[in-house]
Amino acid sequence: MMLKLLLALMLVSSIPLLAVSVQAVFELYLTNKSLEEEPLFSTMAGSSIQCSVYCLTNHSCRAFGYHKARNEEAKPNCELRPRISTLTSNTVERKEWKIYRLKENVTKVYWVLDTAFQNYNIFPSPHETWKVDCNKENIETLNGVISGIWSNDTNFPLIKVKCVRWRKDSILNTTKATVINFENEIEEDCPYNNVLTAVADNQKNYDDVSEGKCLPLTSGLFLNYNKCVTILTTDQHGGHNDVTTPWKIQCPTEILSVAISIYRKNKIIRKFKCCEVISPAH
Repeated sequence: MMLKLLLALMLVSSIPLLAVSVQAVFELYLTNKSLEEEPLFSTMAGSSIQCSVYCLTNHSCRAFGYHKARNEEAKPNCELRPRISTLTSNTVERKEWKIYRLKENVTKVYWVLDTAFQNYNIFPSPHETWKVDCNKENIETLNGVISGIWSNDTNFPLIKVKCVRWRKDSILNTTKATVINFENEIEEDCPYNNVLTAVADNQKNYDDVSEGKCLPLTSGLFLNYNKCVTILTTDQHGGHNDVTTPWKIQCPTEILSVAISIYRKNKIIRKFKCCEVISPAH
């Protein structure tokens, strides 16, 4: 509430300072698109900064749409939107419109798993803890999800896996775990609203990664399929493989993004797919 009041006062006293503050609070979410759902409120705004202040002073607003009005137009060019869950469906093309949303403050914790000699002789059950598993039953690695993969060879044998966790409370439903078979060599993702938490191989050294474990998100978390990326592994071997530095094959770090699949072709990992996770705070 204090933040909203402060920014409202800054609108009157210092537009440049407000612009910096608004950039710290909002991020661009969609361009040239809008939503079929009716907004909370529509009005005229002289700038995206003014529209953002309208949002900040409305307790139900979590995002806003804006486009720069032409001189001859008298239609509302600022639309206030509720929590982000309504922003993931029914998007429509709308030239010159942009949607901004409140940024989420998330502390991400990373760790790295080494695949050396972590082979299986039989296919693992989705309901057991795998040897290369980001979601292990201890306080340090509970609720982990795969966020990156690393190899030192052009054929991309899987050498290391990077895990990420952003909450300590339960966010994964382990009772509904499923397995996707990478050996089918089709571009198959984890089921809807499931994330990739573990990988397995029937051979040593993970030269031929065969399965992935998928777990559903809980606690109101869901995947934003409008913000997914597929990263190609071609010529992306080597480079950094420590915890603190982004890897060549890693989900975007500027947002909360995690893995939902690995794609193989001719027994070689070719693609790594990530999607953004959205929390109830949005």
